Amino acid sequence: MAAAEQDILEAGSALKKRHPDLGAVVLECTNMAPYARALSEHLQLPVFDIVGFHQLVPVGLRPRDFRSARQRAQGVAGAVNNPLRSGEREGPCA
Repeated sequence: MAAAEQDILEAGSALKKRHPDLGAVVLECTNMAPYARALSEHLQLPVFDIVGFHQLVPVGLRPRDFRSARQRAQGVAGAVNNPLRSGEREGPCA
């Protein structure tokens, strides 16, 4: 694994050298996921891989519910006091 990690770090360095304005890296190959952290630390950039994507999709499909248990039991809508949901337009989102 050490040789594979070194190859990925070298490829990352070459990519960053060719594209100095690089803001993030996406590892498309499932075999690269174990090296995402090392590459992120090496490049000092966010690195996204299929494992992280696999965790992200369920969160997007069913976002966390921040209502209290009491609000949920009362059937209060998902976004409590959210002017965008209630139709009111005031504040920074107006």
